[in-house]
Amino acid sequence: MALRLNGTHRTRRFLGSCLVLGGLVALGCGFAYPSETGPEAIEATVTGAADPVTIKLTIYNNSTAEDLQVLSDAYRDGQDSGLVLALSKMKAAGRCTMDGTLSYDVGFIRTIATATGRQVSFMTVRPLQHGLGGAESQGFELTIGQLELNDTDTAKSTGFVYPASKVIVDKAGVFRYDFAGKPWTLGNVLDSREVAAAE
Repeated sequence: MALRLNGTHRTRRFLGSCLVLGGLVALGCGFAYPSETGPEAIEATVTGAADPVTIKLTIYNNSTAEDLQVLSDAYRDGQDSGLVLALSKMKAAGRCTMDGTLSYDVGFIRTIATATGRQVSFMTVRPLQHGLGGAESQGFELTIGQLELNDTDTAKSTGFVYPASKVIVDKAGVFRYDFAGKPWTLGNVLDSREVAAAE
């Protein structure tokens, strides 16, 4: 039987900026777009892993209001499977690379301003051919993640990734994620903008 962990507490923080009942994806405010000099790259390390795993998120563009409406309509009409199909058809907003081997397109990326910096949320179709998430993750077709970038103290930048996840609505009508395996906690977050500013 697949290992399914309830991600309600942490997920509500993710959903608070991205997903709302009655319109799957809510518009954020204070977006930060990649600079005109090129894509933005954010690297982080999965903490607590037996072997160090580095994740790199390259942001080409932030998803538009039209993209958000497409996802909202897709979920309304087809639930999780509709959302997966819509994401698979979207033009890539970025790319995720893990230790230079596994690399795949990211369909949805949103960046919003926070009191200490920026919050970057992303969601895409899980690359099943690479088995991301483990053997117990069949039926969990999404990979979602969030990075909390602290511009005043980069050592406090954190994040998480659910390698194999799906959106559900419980009996109370609350959106949340179920995920297979364990969520990945991210540390040692390094933003290419910070590197450029220090040079």
